[in-house]
Amino acid sequence: MRSRTSVCSFRNVRAFSRPCPIRSPAKLNQDPDFSTTPSVAPRSSKSPSREILSNQNPLQISFTVAAKAFGVDLRAYAGYPATATVTVYAADNSTVLSTTTNLSLNTSGVPIFFGYQSAAGIGRVVLTNSGQSWSPIIDNLTFSTITEPPIALLLGG
Repeated sequence: MRSRTSVCSFRNVRAFSRPCPIRSPAKLNQDPDFSTTPSVAPRSSKSPSREILSNQNPLQISFTVAAKAFGVDLRAYAGYPATATVTVYAADNSTVLSTTTNLSLNTSGVPIFFGYQSAAGIGRVVLTNSGQSWSPIIDNLTFSTITEPPIALLLGG
């Protein structure tokens, strides 16, 4: 016969499985191991940016494996109006597939999206900024590569 007041009954299992809060001194540095200097500046809660720019025009993106399509966000520095030109090259890196001019990058610093696709493959993309001495700022570069068909398809099997 079971006792209803048993401390170890199944109804009370949850009470013993909860973790205890960990208390640590307020001044303990809880930054990751690779960070050795404490930060006194405010930090953003957003994920770190992966923005890239070239301090000299142009900025070139080269694909080691030909891409079927790519997309990128382009922007100018806030307060510095600019006009971007995007030249897309074929997989041979010399044949021009497309040149898009007069992409207006507004002064607010809000990015615009540019994308391109080619079944033949994209080898590289060159971005220039005609309004400033630096390239357009790029972020969120995404692309898909051309995959080779399975050997069975090549052999007709």
